[in-house]
Amino acid sequence: MYEAGLPKGTENYWFYSDQHKWFNTLNRYRDELDPTAKKTIPWQQYTNYDHFGLRNRSNDYIFNGYHFDKRPDYVKKTVKEIENTGEIKAPLITVFGTWDAVLFPDVHAYPYEKLVKNNGSDDYRLYMIEKGAHSDALVRSEYDIGKDRQPLAPYVHQSFDLVIEWVENGQEPPRSKKIATPQNRLKVESIQNGKEIEPY
Repeated sequence: MYEAGLPKGTENYWFYSDQHKWFNTLNRYRDELDPTAKKTIPWQQYTNYDHFGLRNRSNDYIFNGYHFDKRPDYVKKTVKEIENTGEIKAPLITVFGTWDAVLFPDVHAYPYEKLVKNNGSDDYRLYMIEKGAHSDALVRSEYDIGKDRQPLAPYVHQSFDLVIEWVENGQEPPRSKKIATPQNRLKVESIQNGKEIEPY
């Protein structure tokens, strides 16, 4: 799992992601971008559960033998049309969790930051939220065993304020950085100055 890019610290969330995210996501994108692939299934079967409430794995076989690099050129062309280039036309801030088990930081967040830099833009910021995940749905849930998962929403709110100041008033936000977990778990860190503040 680590070789696939899953960050360490996310182990408690693998079961949830397997049950509700990974298979569903793979099918959504493959059916949209490669509709002639063999062994596709109706979208209603993307996520089925048995009588125990566990994901039905009877369709997992459909990805056996599927290799994107062996697909026809038109499939690769379709994917290329939506791929990230790193070319941005306006200031952009990304808020990303270090515990994201759907879009992995080393596979998605950091490579995109590198793409932007390689295109010569200094109008990009990446704020990595320590112990933040793909969404806030599991914060303080039974999967959040240590109750130390950070919510992303407060940092998204801060980032909107920062990008408004950046665009409208020319006030550049702090450089890209990792935002630590606050000591007071009911608060969040200020992206601007690192102090603990009330979330908003």
